[in-house]
Amino acid sequence: MAHFMLEEVGAPYRIVHVDFEKGENRTPEFLAINPMGKLPTIVHRGVTVTETGAIIAYLADAFPQAGLAPAIDDPARGTWLRWILFGAGVYENDPSEFSVSVPLEGPLTSSAVSGKSCGSKSLSLSKLVPGMGKAPALGRNTAPSCR
Repeated sequence: MAHFMLEEVGAPYRIVHVDFEKGENRTPEFLAINPMGKLPTIVHRGVTVTETGAIIAYLADAFPQAGLAPAIDDPARGTWLRWILFGAGVYENDPSEFSVSVPLEGPLTSSAVSGKSCGSKSLSLSKLVPGMGKAPALGRNTAPSCR
């Protein structure tokens, strides 16, 4: 998702491949950037941002000309943030799948959301898609449920 956002903002970027099998995420150089040794990680204007939802929100704010987020003072901002963080929580890679060289993108998987799991990509989408487009900024004013 972070890679898609980089594409959407239209700014130039460079992908640095980090090979988990070789322990490149645990080198002093990488840990100086992200002490947790996780991907995705971006560095923009000397600012390090980690975690998919944070990266998406950061890039939307850093590149407002792309029109990808409501302004901070827009009442729709809260709904937008909820859907961005829900999507990132559901589709962010499971750390157990980092057994190969992984750039910023990877296979879609289910993962825990507040200690609960929607269990599958299709179930997650069945909850996410109906809420999209029903109100400004991607969503209705109710939290998605995995039930």
